[in-house]
Amino acid sequence: MIKKGNNVSILRRIVKKIPQIRSVCEARDNYAAEYSIALEKIKLLETEKQKLLLDAYKRKARALDLGLQMLNLQKKLSRDKFSFFLDESEPGTVSKTKFGSGGQHSTSSINFFYNLELVVTTKCNLRCKGCSNLIPYYTEPKHISLEQLIRDFLLFKKRFSFVHTLHLIGGEALIYPYLGKLLTFLTENWKYFGNIRISTNGTILPNDELCKSIKDADAIVLVSDYGSLSTKKKELTDKLNFYGVQFCVIETPTWIMAQQYRYTPHDPKQVFSKCRASCHTLLNGRLYRCPFLAHAENINLIPECNSNSIDLIDDSVTAEGITTHIMEVIPSGCSFCSGHDPDNATPIPAAEQLH
Repeated sequence: MIKKGNNVSILRRIVKKIPQIRSVCEARDNYAAEYSIALEKIKLLETEKQKLLLDAYKRKARALDLGLQMLNLQKKLSRDKFSFFLDESEPGTVSKTKFGSGGQHSTSSINFFYNLELVVTTKCNLRCKGCSNLIPYYTEPKHISLEQLIRDFLLFKKRFSFVHTLHLIGGEALIYPYLGKLLTFLTENWKYFGNIRISTNGTILPNDELCKSIKDADAIVLVSDYGSLSTKKKELTDKLNFYGVQFCVIETPTWIMAQQYRYTPHDPKQVFSKCRASCHTLLNGRLYRCPFLAHAENINLIPECNSNSIDLIDDSVTAEGITTHIMEVIPSGCSFCSGHDPDNATPIPAAEQLH
């Protein structure tokens, strides 16, 4: 509850968050509906014994179930933090009387996407052997232009009004020179996301201006702890603390080495059905099922094929079409990968460097 006499800037920040709070409530309802549909689809496919589609929809149901849990928590946090703006007679909704008749959106008018990775640079100061983004294999790594990122973002926004997690990645995201400007653009032009995340390897110390931009965007910095390689981890977390930036230190001793970068006798349908990679990657105007497909195509390690991605420049592409493609189309690129299957893969040391 906001009390009289509190700092006006706090009130302004909360007002800025109103669309996000509303979207969290709507996202929860939409995820619940989608989850029910997925369960019905699973029952039907079990009867028809279509194992491949059955596995795909089971993955979708698991993801939706996790999304529901996270959104329930996020809704609770939103209600606790922003109870001043919530109508207690309608739990989980924003009061129409406080914000006018246009304050409440129909869930049927909003398309949702759970997790989107936006590649901002292919430059990195490490050369990790098991990099899922294949960064060490770029012969000419580069920063993606701000204009290109904005264009790709707007193409995505045409189809989806809400994304639960928008993940800015590299390469090393903190060396991207326009990161602050990108964050400002995202927060000023699109309020409908659950959270923004920025990945870093703990070797870069952002300047004061960038720290302020990250704070203003309410972004979360994910700091990978690679031991002695993460030379600036302590300084970085201290500085993020100083500026009030949310962060999480991730200790991952091992990775899964899934990619093989060559054609294999693996059945792509089997690889796809067992693969748990769900980091949908936006790169050069195309939406890919996973980072391996995105970067392997980008540096010509695998042949280009429409089954690997969706061209967002094509105006005929709809949100429904994208969802169907992700769930049901088998990427030809799976023939070049053994799949991200933690149950059967051999772990490798995290961030092991190529020489």
